[in-house]
Amino acid sequence: MKKKSIVLLLLFAVITIYSCNTSSNVKNKSPKFEIAGYYTMGGHDESYSMFVEVSEEGVYTAKFSEIEGMLPPPEMFDEVFEFKNMEKFKLNAETMEFTSKNGNGVFENTDGVWVVFSDKKDFMDEALKMQLGE
Repeated sequence: MKKKSIVLLLLFAVITIYSCNTSSNVKNKSPKFEIAGYYTMGGHDESYSMFVEVSEEGVYTAKFSEIEGMLPPPEMFDEVFEFKNMEKFKLNAETMEFTSKNGNGVFENTDGVWVVFSDKKDFMDEALKMQLGE
């Protein structure tokens, strides 16, 4: 009788823990990989930067900027780039796709973390692709 009681008690504990964990994960779904930080792509004539940050509540926001000329050193990004909020930025944690009023795209994790815009072109008229800095 003691073995049945212990087994039932353990089964109840596992079900309770599983229920608690799944319900809290649904509320604050995390992306498949970390995406916060500066993304950049530079050229001779124009350069781009995107800054992604996450709040303590797990809400992601993004800012975007482009400048004429080459990329400045990272410590000068805030001085040189005039970042504008990407309005209504929404990240789908399952697909890693994002939408906003200022551009749409996807985050990829292939040989580093990248952001690829589906509706912005770079200076070579290809999809704008920027890598997360280290």
